[in-house]
Amino acid sequence: MTHTLCYLSRIFHSKEFRFYLVIVCLCLPLSAMAQSKITGKVIDTATGETLIGATVQVKGTGKGTITDIEGNYSINASSDDKLIFSSIGYITQEVSIGKKTIINVNMITDTQTLDEVVVIGYGSQSKRDITGAIGSINNTTLERQNTQTAAQALIGQIAGLSVVQTTGNVGVDPVIEIRGMNSIDKESSPLIVIDGVFGDMAAFSALNPSDIAKVDVLKDASSTAIYGSMGANGVVLVTTKSGSEGKNKINYSGSYGIRVPVRIPKMMNAQEFAKTLQDATDYFGYTSRTLGPEEQEWVDSGNSTDWLDLVLGNGVQTQHTLSLQGGNKNENHYISLGYSNQEGNIKPEKFERYSLSGKINAKVGKIFEMGAALNGAFSENKKGGNNEIIRSAFRLRPTGRAFDDEGNRIFWPTSTDSQIPNILYELDNSKIETMRANVYGNVFLSATPLKGLTLKSSFMPSIAYTRYGFYMGQLTKINVGKNPAYVNQYNSFNWAYVWDNTINYNTQFKSHKFNIMAGYSVNEKFYERYDSGVKGLTFNSLWHNMGAASELTMVDSDYTRWTVLSYLARINYSFKDRYLLTLTGRYDGASNLAPGHKWQFFPSAAIAWRISEEEWMKRLNIFDNLKLRLSYGTSGNNNVAPYSAWPTLTKVGYDFDGTGAAGYTANLANKALTWEKSDEINVGLDFGILGNRISATIEFYNKKTSDLILKQKLPIHTGYDNIVSNIGAVRNRGIEITLNTVNIKTKDWSWVTNINFTRNRNKILELYGDNEDDIANQLFIGQPIKVNYAYKYLGIWQEGEEYYQKAKAGQPKVLDVDQDNAITADKDMMIIGTPFPKWIGGMTNTVTYKNFDLSITAYARYGEQKLSWFHNSHTDMSMRYNVAKECFGNYWTPDNPNAEWWAPGSQANADWRKSKLYMDCSFLKISNITLGYEFSKKLLKKIGMTRLRVYATVQNPFTITKYNGFDPEWADTAITGLDSNSTGFASTTYTFGVNIGF
Repeated sequence: MTHTLCYLSRIFHSKEFRFYLVIVCLCLPLSAMAQSKITGKVIDTATGETLIGATVQVKGTGKGTITDIEGNYSINASSDDKLIFSSIGYITQEVSIGKKTIINVNMITDTQTLDEVVVIGYGSQSKRDITGAIGSINNTTLERQNTQTAAQALIGQIAGLSVVQTTGNVGVDPVIEIRGMNSIDKESSPLIVIDGVFGDMAAFSALNPSDIAKVDVLKDASSTAIYGSMGANGVVLVTTKSGSEGKNKINYSGSYGIRVPVRIPKMMNAQEFAKTLQDATDYFGYTSRTLGPEEQEWVDSGNSTDWLDLVLGNGVQTQHTLSLQGGNKNENHYISLGYSNQEGNIKPEKFERYSLSGKINAKVGKIFEMGAALNGAFSENKKGGNNEIIRSAFRLRPTGRAFDDEGNRIFWPTSTDSQIPNILYELDNSKIETMRANVYGNVFLSATPLKGLTLKSSFMPSIAYTRYGFYMGQLTKINVGKNPAYVNQYNSFNWAYVWDNTINYNTQFKSHKFNIMAGYSVNEKFYERYDSGVKGLTFNSLWHNMGAASELTMVDSDYTRWTVLSYLARINYSFKDRYLLTLTGRYDGASNLAPGHKWQFFPSAAIAWRISEEEWMKRLNIFDNLKLRLSYGTSGNNNVAPYSAWPTLTKVGYDFDGTGAAGYTANLANKALTWEKSDEINVGLDFGILGNRISATIEFYNKKTSDLILKQKLPIHTGYDNIVSNIGAVRNRGIEITLNTVNIKTKDWSWVTNINFTRNRNKILELYGDNEDDIANQLFIGQPIKVNYAYKYLGIWQEGEEYYQKAKAGQPKVLDVDQDNAITADKDMMIIGTPFPKWIGGMTNTVTYKNFDLSITAYARYGEQKLSWFHNSHTDMSMRYNVAKECFGNYWTPDNPNAEWWAPGSQANADWRKSKLYMDCSFLKISNITLGYEFSKKLLKKIGMTRLRVYATVQNPFTITKYNGFDPEWADTAITGLDSNSTGFASTTYTFGVNIGF
């Protein structure tokens, strides 16, 4: 045994054994590493189309390739290797090779990474690193909504964002609010930033939706603090399209649509009106209104005039966009031309817009990058008739004739006690024209002298010109028999620029990531306005030629200038990609505030914890993403007219002690006028499960706006009515929920649902410093900014009841709060509701089957109560004008005591009547349905095209609501009502369109 061991030892230590052992060790891994050629194809699961340029890598090595134009790939790998397949916008997949030599992969769209980069103001950030409350909408959604303006496409899409159409007229900007109303007597519109240029709703609406790449909405103070004094009402960041690396691409999109008026309230016909008028006479001895002989003859012959039908019709709308984009590794460019045309439903209303968008970016050497962008729009909005045309169409009695037997127009269709001219004369003899021109640009130069360090200077000018012309001919209600034709014209010119200079540094060491930004900004604005009026025109058809008029009736002008200087900084810190911190600060100085109060610092801080990145959470294998966020910040508002802190002169000539004086001081100076300030705390939770097929975001926020800029009433002995002061406070508190689900995802089918929900509670906390309600302006501490302050409606007085204050049977009955048998506003009016909704919701379902796609968007507002102008004007039963059809046969008479409406001719008190007309305007709308078909890229390649999509869209197809007036969505932001005299009509729009690429 010992001999054997010694023999083996000599063998193991011999040179020959060591040589053969090395050879064997080298051969074994070579055998294990024997490689073969792996081939296959990468396909988009949803569309079945091959993916070009998808990356295929051997895991753990630097070896890789990309798929060719047919989606094919080829790579050498061993059986023990794993292949990693990845492509932007798709979930990365890992496949073991084993004995396979052909591996085909179906890639699934990653719903979380398509919108991964979010614009945050003075930069961008990965969605995974966001610490604030931000909502986004991309170009795909904008394209499927197919709206005339980008603002309309936002309706029902983002939690916390309220977009309200105020009218059915074409070319009118909607009203946007983020997280409620923050100011009592000023707009709460958010800051609009278009490619870094500060704008407003007019500039946003002027944009061609086809030129927009993305819209990001900054909602909480942590996100908006970087904009300081301008971010108190939230920020809407608009990014327009840029060029991309590759050969030039030409794209065309066009559509044709028909606008059909809907929700048109019915009015009584001639016979119904005459019957109602007769009942007023028979039951109540009402003889104040009568039919003229011609009217009675028209009624007796069975005729009736539908005045609205004479001016109402369908409108045509078209939209065209032609764009060119391309570039290489050193330069990219984008340019587009657009045209939009909308006809209103009241002829001859028409809105036209021409748009231009251009952008170029270029690298200069290894350090510098420069670029320029230009966006411009020119629009004209023309309509015949003044703002009373719809009101007149409803008011005119159906008992009057529009034409005589020879077909000539009759100027006065009805008797003298209810005279309104034939509305066809109003259409021909009054005009309103609005012309707008918006141009804004961005020129920048950046340098990257060191890795991670970027210096950037951007200059962003903007110009906006508006001309409003109003012509009122002699043959109109206002002028007939009184005045000659006259013209008023208003011209305004806004010029502004923003000059930003920033330094940005990105660095990383070990598990620590830093992004540090600091900058300086100048924002200067100039505003000029020139108004003039004339009468005695030489030729009415040439009413624009005001110089030819015989008399100048009015001339006025205005000029203002103000500046905001800012210093800003932001730090983003990440540790192990799971612990996030954002610190932001902006120091603003505004020229329009009082000396000593011009400067204010607006800080914010936000933290986030990506719980899903913790090892213990990964082991649970539940969440693909779980992030908890907390932020606190302040922002400001200097939304006050320039020179408000100083006494200003009003031009009025008068005699002062024998000397002519040119004017007087109209207001007192306030040397303490300063910023409105908003403090907000936000708690957010983001999560995704089941491979992010279900993801959601929940936000809780509490925002207090203090030092409100209001006009404070002064004692009469001061000689002044009010002074602009910082008084009062308002709170907005609420919850927002966003839910995204991928319900189906197969080779042929996909179904994605996006739901958002917003509940906001608005409350006045302080007023004028004395904690007393302002009943005259309907402002109440502890209540929302807007309330409905009215009598409480109880029904209709019946015969035999004990009446108070000269009431009688058939009249509306309201609550006598103090039970003194008298109805007085100071004692018996109360808060009966609010026009603010209790909640807002939106839902979009997108279904695709092979090359077909279907998108349906629903939008709801619940709990709104508003005053209906239509019912207030057309249920008074005075019988001077026509009456709503719903009243016929349902008004009070001794034989019909349970009727809904009061008696005709009962001379009901207007405020008593109004108490019934605050109506529930809750609604659910299907706002958009789009069906499209995308032609196969393989087929298009044969004919030299890259894209061909055809689609059909129906906008506003139907609404579910209790309200039976005009569109319940419309809201007048100045008062608590809706359906103002010139709102036009809601429309259902049927559109057919095409998207073509070469």
